[in-house]
Amino acid sequence: MINYIKEFLSYLEVERNLAGNTISSYENDLLQFHNYLVSLFKKNDYNINEIDQKIIRNYLRHLLVNNIKKVSIGRKAAAIRSYFRFLSKRKYIQKNPSSNIISPKAEKKLPVFVDEKSIEKMMKLPDPEIITGLRDLAILELFYGSGIRESELLELNLSGLNLSKNIMKVFGKGSKERIVPVGSRAAEVLSEYLKRRNELFSKETDENDKKTVFLTNHGKKFYRTGIYNIVKFYLSKAFGGDKCSPHVLRHTFATHLLDRGADIESVKQMLGHSSLSTTQIYTHVSVDYLKKIYNKAHPKADIDTE
Repeated sequence: MINYIKEFLSYLEVERNLAGNTISSYENDLLQFHNYLVSLFKKNDYNINEIDQKIIRNYLRHLLVNNIKKVSIGRKAAAIRSYFRFLSKRKYIQKNPSSNIISPKAEKKLPVFVDEKSIEKMMKLPDPEIITGLRDLAILELFYGSGIRESELLELNLSGLNLSKNIMKVFGKGSKERIVPVGSRAAEVLSEYLKRRNELFSKETDENDKKTVFLTNHGKKFYRTGIYNIVKFYLSKAFGGDKCSPHVLRHTFATHLLDRGADIESVKQMLGHSSLSTTQIYTHVSVDYLKKIYNKAHPKADIDTE
């Protein structure tokens, strides 16, 4: 089965052009399933056609009993379904055992978002007089002002910026390209940072680094943890709590847009969601906005908006 998994992962990379993180997730999920099957069949070279619906359902039940979160089980089930569809199309199996497998319904968690006062407080924390402070401020403003993903900011190149028109080109999931608006405040801070960006250059900076918008203190392209730590540092000071990641700023961007009356389809396009149902999770956090509209429009409203 290991060879089949390797071929499937190669297919995801070459033919589906999926991101590296996504492929790694598939690999981890399928290897866990493989280890379960090895334990079940008591051998490494089991026949792939021996796997039936009952085995897959028992595996998912095994994960549930071992307190694996339903959202994780759902992801693993989706990986297994994709894998067996691939095997079926390649004629490696006679029948697809995953065709009627349904993922357990995950509890819907409300996205964490930051209030406007905390955002204002956070933006005052970096020192724009020093280059690292100016860089950090540009990172925060861009996350909040555009709603881009952490991976999209990491891969942002100078060639993708058009600040005179307040737009930039990013590459989202599956390397899908999209044009994203850049708020005037974010564009202003980013322009100031770019004027002084070469102050971060060092002997370690190579030509590839010089094409990347955001650089470390040593003039190198950031790793994910570097960007995460910058956001966590400032956001925890201004907002507090356990959730202080770049994704929280993405949630906040979407929530604040909807609170101010933006239509959900436009927000979907800006976030780069492929499905409107993904964007709809943000609508519930706009209750305060709806209450204000109700109070303004209905003669007998007078409901509490605090």
